[in-house]
Amino acid sequence: MEERQLIIATKDSLKATLRQLLELAERPQDVGYPGNGVDIYVPAYLMDKYIKATTPRAKRAKLDKEEEG
Repeated sequence: MEERQLIIATKDSLKATLRQLLELAERPQDVGYPGNGVDIYVPAYLMDKYIKATTPRAKRAKLDKEEEG
């Protein structure tokens, strides 16, 4: 079984974060939410997609450039 990554959402942003993760996920089962707090567990591919979706464009371009060089 693939190791899961942990996303800790704020109480105010929990529903929006879950909604966004479900939109990015290949299948709904990839979003693990035990329902007892703000912890969300996702596979590595989904964590990568989430980071790319939530990182501002300029910062993302800078990070991509640093990875290349």
